[in-house]
Amino acid sequence: MHTQVMKLKESSPLTFTAVEIAQSADGPLTTLTATGAKDELARVGVELTFDLSHVGKHLTDHSLVLTYYCVNSNTTFNDTIRESDLFASTLELREDERKRDCSLQIRPKSAHIELLFTISRLWIYQNEGNFLTVIAAVVSPRSEGSLALASAEGGTFIHPNINYGLLTNEFDLVALQQALRDADTFLKATPWTSPSPYIMELVTIPTVYVPVIGFRLYILSPTMRLLHTETFEVKEFLTDSDIPIFAILSHTWGKDEVTFQDIQNLENAKRKAGWSKVWNACNYVRQYKYDWIWIDTCCIDKSSSAELSEALNSMYQYYGDGRVCIAYLSDVSWEKNIEELKKSRWFKRGWTLQELIAPHYMIFSDKDWNKIGTRYSMRHVISGVTSVPVDVFKGGRVDGYSIAQKMSWAASRETTRPEDMAYCLMGLFGVNMPPIYGEGGPKAFRRLQQEIIKYSDDRSIFAWVASQDDNWERGLFASSPSEFALSGDVEVSESGDLRSKSVFSFGNNGLHIHLPLQHLPDFGEDTFLASLHCRKANKYIGIYLQQKGHHYIRFYPHFPLPHFDTPSGELGEVVVKESAIPRQRDKSDDYEIPIEFKLDDSQITLLGEVDGSFDKNPRSVQSLSLCRDSDRYFRAQTKKGNKFTVNLWRPSDSVLRVLFFINNHYIPDLGDSYYIPLLQDSVLSHVHNSSALVSCSIHMTGDSSRTHIVELNYIPSSSAQFELYHQIDEFKSSLHALSSTSMNFMLDTTSISPSFVLKYGHTAVSSNLLCNEEGKRVYGTLSDFGEQHDIHCVLAYYHYDTWRDLKRYIFVALGLRTESEGDIPWIDVTVSSEMITISGIWGSYLPSGSRYGCRNKQKVTVSDYYSYDFTVEKRTSGLVWFHVVVTKINNFARI
Repeated sequence: MHTQVMKLKESSPLTFTAVEIAQSADGPLTTLTATGAKDELARVGVELTFDLSHVGKHLTDHSLVLTYYCVNSNTTFNDTIRESDLFASTLELREDERKRDCSLQIRPKSAHIELLFTISRLWIYQNEGNFLTVIAAVVSPRSEGSLALASAEGGTFIHPNINYGLLTNEFDLVALQQALRDADTFLKATPWTSPSPYIMELVTIPTVYVPVIGFRLYILSPTMRLLHTETFEVKEFLTDSDIPIFAILSHTWGKDEVTFQDIQNLENAKRKAGWSKVWNACNYVRQYKYDWIWIDTCCIDKSSSAELSEALNSMYQYYGDGRVCIAYLSDVSWEKNIEELKKSRWFKRGWTLQELIAPHYMIFSDKDWNKIGTRYSMRHVISGVTSVPVDVFKGGRVDGYSIAQKMSWAASRETTRPEDMAYCLMGLFGVNMPPIYGEGGPKAFRRLQQEIIKYSDDRSIFAWVASQDDNWERGLFASSPSEFALSGDVEVSESGDLRSKSVFSFGNNGLHIHLPLQHLPDFGEDTFLASLHCRKANKYIGIYLQQKGHHYIRFYPHFPLPHFDTPSGELGEVVVKESAIPRQRDKSDDYEIPIEFKLDDSQITLLGEVDGSFDKNPRSVQSLSLCRDSDRYFRAQTKKGNKFTVNLWRPSDSVLRVLFFINNHYIPDLGDSYYIPLLQDSVLSHVHNSSALVSCSIHMTGDSSRTHIVELNYIPSSSAQFELYHQIDEFKSSLHALSSTSMNFMLDTTSISPSFVLKYGHTAVSSNLLCNEEGKRVYGTLSDFGEQHDIHCVLAYYHYDTWRDLKRYIFVALGLRTESEGDIPWIDVTVSSEMITISGIWGSYLPSGSRYGCRNKQKVTVSDYYSYDFTVEKRTSGLVWFHVVVTKINNFARI
């Protein structure tokens, strides 16, 4: 223990005014003098001598930040550190120097910060290279900690309870961040860059360390700059609590963009070609009350390598924290058809993948800043273009998808700099690493995978296939996301089967992993099949390995991944893994949100509020707001008299979202499934016999009240916008490519009674049926897993006749039977006055069931008080799917 009494003043009674204490890494520190706060001493059973409440308080220490740079020099101390004998003799000289008092001390005129430079890399050993370490220290901290006895037993060998309290005062954090900026500015001075650059690259992100003890505490929160939407002033916000509500722009870079340096002088900025984009983006979000916007071109100082590194590592968080993201498609006009939208360059760039997934709410605009739609309203089109599943846009979560699946979403994307193909995926996988431009795409992508496996034991990361012209020796890591192009349906590995042996780690001699190996003598004596414990199409998949001495390599990495029924082999040693911290999507905790309606006044009138979709007596609206887990219904009417209901709903687990359902039959459209999607923010509905559309969209404003604006627009068929929206609305009918193991269908009940509805809670079986419901249409894809080829499903409908007080359950069975001429669709219908177990109905169509002989019809007529025809037809529109139409024949045809 090293203790220095700086001031000791004796008076009556005895008073200690200040004591400075330093603690070594391995030495205990305690005091049993019976002098201190009465309550603290009583807690550990020490009899009080002097009651001094300040003893153990006001502990201060210096926070340090170490930043490492790779330098163009061979005169650093790195070679000395690597030579053990030379290093030992150097330490002896250092011990002599330590006898002199050279410690940092807080004095009345001490500087707030200090920069220390050393030509070596401290605390982290490196096999090769030369480094410069810059240490930023807070010399005069305002943060205070405390020290207290842990126990009176054990004397001086019991460690005390020490709370360092580092950076608990906001001033210290600001001072430390300023020190980092000063260091970055200093290293950009001419002597460091001319005649040849001394600083080659930043090799680590600045990290805060606890002094003396020396363990990592946390990464500094990056500063954020925002652009004011009216004054175009760029302001820097130093802490998360200072950052205001902001919008964020997603776009593809063009020529002559406005940079951070340009925006400092508006006259210069306005002469740049990119000024139009900046001005229009600000103007667009300003109409929704946003005062601030983040645009990467002018809010990041790319001349600072430290700031660029922080920004790249924080990009996913930026887009997640923005209240709204505007995706600007500079090559799309909303007057064109959907094919132009699908070909947009925005969908092909690497960086826009995380910008598509991270935001909570997203709007797409065309080249003239006309709104095309929201991410949710266009989810089926976007999914078809990007291969990102529709569920991601409904629920906003990617946790349940495998590493291979997420990599496949980036397989066809491109970046200007090859390394960015790895850096643009950091946020999607929740990892951080310093960018090193010049290392090449494959090396950067390998580093990304090494970071991912520190937090995940999902072995699908190895489920990739190389290109045919790849003839170099490979390990287990892929060289590019493009190698995951065929892995979009690979599931998360089943770590439960492996138990504690599921973990793996990367060492200096390769990846350490436990794999069951099956010998393949037909391929060679040194060749093996290794299971990854991942499934694809209900089969396990693996990779081929070849033994070379004491290690293995990937054998024929361009071969397709082998499929098999059961993994075999024995596993080895245990490695402990560290879990990743999940990203928080929303930091707010608002309870009630106000709502405003914005109507197309010339075509739509708000009639009032109703108690439900069947209530025909609207009343005036008294107030407009929504609490958690509440909903409200509103009745509106078009100019031609077509009425419809809007249901606004705020679920308990979704703070910002307002979900709603709309159609022209007074029946709320309950979204894409029984479980209402968390991100449903817009709906399109046909009116006037499909001669027009009504769109309903939710906008979240940027003001402090967090008002949500509900926009209702009328889109006639004569409008150029109608055709694009119509195509978006219809696109969902061709979601899945049909293969020999699946069938796509649409069941259409739009022409019959609105009281004929799908029965929620008993919607459909079997488990391999994916179902979407839009109004009176149900879209489904039924897949065949395993050996069963005669696949079928059952959907349950409910019909209630209020006039006769009659209820009926209608079970629609739909499937394929395989014959010599191909897959033949069939349909059958069962009507009951009581609810029957839907699984029982489904089982009756199996070969052993009572209805198996009914699997031979393409048209069925059922009669009760009403008669209905159910007809299934095969249709082709690029893809093969089956259209089921239900039509009413007549009334009073009861059996």
